[in-house]
Amino acid sequence: MVMAGWLVVVLAAATDIAPPASGSWVVDRTGQLSAETKQQVDALANELNDAGVAKLAVLVTGTVEDTPRAYARGVLAHWQLGSDGVLVMIAVDSRKAEIVFGSGRPLTEHQTDVVMERDLVANLKAGALNAAVLDSARALHDALLVPPPPPRPPTFADKLADALLLAITLAIFPGGFLALLFVLLTRRYWRRRCTKCRTQRRRLSEAEEDEHLTAEQQREEQARLADYDVWWCSQCSDAIVTKWAGAVSSVKNCPLCRADSTVLTPASQHRPTEGNMKLTEKCLRCSYTHSWVAFIPANAVTSLDASDSSFDSGGSSSDGGGSSGSW
Repeated sequence: MVMAGWLVVVLAAATDIAPPASGSWVVDRTGQLSAETKQQVDALANELNDAGVAKLAVLVTGTVEDTPRAYARGVLAHWQLGSDGVLVMIAVDSRKAEIVFGSGRPLTEHQTDVVMERDLVANLKAGALNAAVLDSARALHDALLVPPPPPRPPTFADKLADALLLAITLAIFPGGFLALLFVLLTRRYWRRRCTKCRTQRRRLSEAEEDEHLTAEQQREEQARLADYDVWWCSQCSDAIVTKWAGAVSSVKNCPLCRADSTVLTPASQHRPTEGNMKLTEKCLRCSYTHSWVAFIPANAVTSLDASDSSFDSGGSSSDGGGSSGSW
């Protein structure tokens, strides 16, 4: 009963805030936002709304109760932003910020965590309220508009290997399983011939291949995200590079650069015993990093997979999600 009463009080306080006027998406109860900032945020929000992507709104207020997340969710509901709604709330005097979104989950907590840390908290620490509002609105606008990257198309080497595998399997059926196993285990080491001079290429050693790999490819190898082979033709002084799966089994899409290059750091891939453990993931192509604390039960597997992490910044699948910040 006490919890229910407390929630009613918080939601009642949220309903005291009138929604923005038609065509506007910003409510500033402090009078600190410039007219230019409001206009630019309105333009971004109107673009999202007109495209049917999401409803983005901003609330700047002085103080909130001790539960800013519940307060922000109350405003999100009172303003009827819907399941695709996104609200940025800044409580200037309470030094609290929230990004919450609806049950349609138009964003992920990873995306809102990045915006919270990089665009909201960093600017608010510097006393730049207008920059905090505008930078966060732009970042959310871009995250909502940019579609996920398309699947990576198969390479010629992939298609060739699949064709050879099918041919061998059909030729020696019913021994197809053994043929499949043989092909999978040995195809990496099949000799390559240079298409120009027909000379047999030589597979370079780990020490020799680095000068033929880009800096990005070397970083992927160091992080065990991928393993590259370099096949050298001495006649033509020509190298071809083939890519193979690395030791890291799970790769995530980076919320900033959208590349499939976000992995758990090596220290986060194993855990000692039951209890809380700090996990960190980073993108190998941009500056994105993200850390959180997860409880590891005694019967959990020893190796943690980034795709199975249960981090949530405070939301659930039923009420959307979001991120919290303070400065």
